[in-house]
Amino acid sequence: VYRDLKPENVLVFDDGHLKLTDFGLCKEGVDYTHRTSTFCGTQEYIAYEIFNHAEYDHTVDWWSFGVMIYEMFTFVTPFYHPDDAQIEENVLSKDAQYVETIPRRAKRIIQALLEREPHKRLGHINSPHGLLKNHEFYSEPYTLENINNRRVKPPWIPRRDLALTSQTIKAMLSGPGQFAENETNEIHFRSITSHILAKICMYFAYKARYTNSTVEIPEFYIPPDIALELLMAANFLDC
Repeated sequence: VYRDLKPENVLVFDDGHLKLTDFGLCKEGVDYTHRTSTFCGTQEYIAYEIFNHAEYDHTVDWWSFGVMIYEMFTFVTPFYHPDDAQIEENVLSKDAQYVETIPRRAKRIIQALLEREPHKRLGHINSPHGLLKNHEFYSEPYTLENINNRRVKPPWIPRRDLALTSQTIKAMLSGPGQFAENETNEIHFRSITSHILAKICMYFAYKARYTNSTVEIPEFYIPPDIALELLMAANFLDC
């Protein structure tokens, strides 16, 4: 069981395919007959049965996968709240809300993955939703078999000849007049996780959503937590 599936742990490699990282919370030997009960994970992605302090198996990862798919379409997790205790309460007692922009097939797989009863959850061998590989979400050419065998061309492949540097990030995100004119040092990014990019997208989605509200956001303002994470990804900060 992986127990920490979240965008931050999904890396885009130079061939455009994805790989998981950070296996610190993994536990071997967990299956339908051998369960575990350790409370662990990242709050927004923790499965219902973990919050319920019940024994669990590897189907907790399918819950986290459902949270991730929801986040990909909405830029926010389904049970999000600034208070971690309220996230737990939301998972235990509230249903996810689905906006109209989520496609029907995506909504159906998310609902199947967010089943509170593990044996009903998509990914469980006895799930009434059937097998994950047969779900309509994975229709041709994006079947699990094609994806696993890398027969599907990734939608985005990083260009090695265009190194992602602090200067290119500044140009994309910060606008004119935000940095000293004589600043020439380039800090090459060794990697930027999809989670960081998702945070950036979430910020701009938030900004667009509340453009006409009383919330004032400076034109080129980047929230401090995003700026900090970008700098850390660039090894700019010694932390």
